[in-house]
Amino acid sequence: MQEIRQMTDTVQDWLNGMMLRGLNQLSPGDLNQLRAYAERAAQLHMDELCRLLNQLADTGQAALLGSEDRTIISDYFRLSAYIQMASASLAE
Repeated sequence: MQEIRQMTDTVQDWLNGMMLRGLNQLSPGDLNQLRAYAERAAQLHMDELCRLLNQLADTGQAALLGSEDRTIISDYFRLSAYIQMASASLAE
């Protein structure tokens, strides 16, 4: 349970940092971080978190390549909502 709490806290910290920087400041390093988080989530059998992290990394990569697709905002907030619900569930 401690590893799951640590994982959600780590992702929450990343989300907070991106909120402060702005999604338009997403970098290749952020994409690498998201993929590493997804790998760790898979190891913890957190399949939905893994899917959301990979989805955000994919749309982030498309945004970095110049795609005008605005789904990165939706994916960011979907991941944020998931982390909020997971954190609340762990606090109970």
